[in-house]
Amino acid sequence: FSLSYTPEHYYRMIHGKKVYENSLYPTFSVLYQQAFSQNGDKITPEFKKAEVSIEQKVEFGMFNNLYWYINGGLLWDKNDIQFPDFKHFSTTRLPVTDRNFFKGCSLLNNTEMSANTRWVPANVMWSPPYLLFKHLPFLRRKPFDEALHLPSLIVYDKQAYTELGSSVGVMDVGLIGVFVGFNVFNSYTVGFS
Repeated sequence: FSLSYTPEHYYRMIHGKKVYENSLYPTFSVLYQQAFSQNGDKITPEFKKAEVSIEQKVEFGMFNNLYWYINGGLLWDKNDIQFPDFKHFSTTRLPVTDRNFFKGCSLLNNTEMSANTRWVPANVMWSPPYLLFKHLPFLRRKPFDEALHLPSLIVYDKQAYTELGSSVGVMDVGLIGVFVGFNVFNSYTVGFS
């Protein structure tokens, strides 16, 4: 079961099509999953999973956007839970991928922080009209976007993980990014995606 709600998310009819306007409020989402054995089968895993998330795109000024996302979840009443039932987080460890930089980490392996207890990922992405490359005179009028990224991930019984990154590209088509990842500032990795 999942439900998403955005307060005051109005729309207009343009040429017979519904076009949503931006809301001043974030989108709230709730997810609940439950697995149970059939006919008393002891091999089938049993668990309950719940997640709550909030996300928003805030526009302040022309082409100046701040995206933020936070999620929290937990697994409980677990019995013979299998690895595919864990919470797996979006990662983009591969140099070329169809995943975006907004709701995931770029330097983690796919299953490195998978959780079977409690978790809280949070991401912030700021995309201003002029960040670094747009200040160069020969790139000033080119149609591309730049953004700064700050994803973090906290999983119970694991070290907190944070990345800091910068990306260049066209937001809805493709991005190239450089990221630095930290495990509670004890170790770090550098990479690109």
